[in-house]
Amino acid sequence: MDCILTSRPGGNFMRMIFYLAVISLSLTVFDRVADASVLGSRYIGVGVGVTWIGEMFSDDRYPDTIFDKTSTDYRAGIRLPLGHHLDIVGSIDYSKYEGNYQMQGDSYDSELERKVFRTEIEYHFLPKRRINPFIGTGVIYVRHEETIHKLWEDMGGFSRGGAALGFKVSAGAEINIQDTVSVLLWGAYQSEEQDSFFTSGYHDEDYLASASLDVWVGKMLLVRIGAGHDFIDESTTASLTAALGF
Repeated sequence: MDCILTSRPGGNFMRMIFYLAVISLSLTVFDRVADASVLGSRYIGVGVGVTWIGEMFSDDRYPDTIFDKTSTDYRAGIRLPLGHHLDIVGSIDYSKYEGNYQMQGDSYDSELERKVFRTEIEYHFLPKRRINPFIGTGVIYVRHEETIHKLWEDMGGFSRGGAALGFKVSAGAEINIQDTVSVLLWGAYQSEEQDSFFTSGYHDEDYLASASLDVWVGKMLLVRIGAGHDFIDESTTASLTAALGF
């Protein structure tokens, strides 16, 4: 998904949601029943991804640490339909970042681990149609811990960590291309209230956009190739997921 920022991230995000809604509603004339839908399916899966870290990631959350440009991410998730229009979605993300902690002119090796737990409810308007718009909301819980080591072996280090609780709202559409292939497009607003050693009482906001190509291999195996962008952190992620339908 290509985006050109010309003003505040929030304004661009709202325009993106508006354009997506207009396109989705205008294309609902394609009324063919589709079997490729991920929305409304029951599956459990795991994935791996790579994040190219933006400059604002450190500035906003960990101002004393300069992180490497990439990190490896792992995810486990589940989707359960609660009816024709409603799904509950849960996921656990684990990410590890390496970098250098800066203090009083000295540099220390640093490792940051982040675990993100999400539970969301999604409502989709046109199940099994070629174009299926949806909206969602949910809660987020984040745990993070940074371990800081001295560059010299004879000197010790320390660990610091904290937690954040927040919520997420999202909107998007699933486009069924063939009986086994679909594309999922969505945007989201995410807010966290963080109480930690890093930034006590810190309020964090993110505007996210994501796209994925979903392919069913047979009736039970789902393969997803995805990409996402955080407009606040200026970070970009690419991922590969395999899920088992049941």
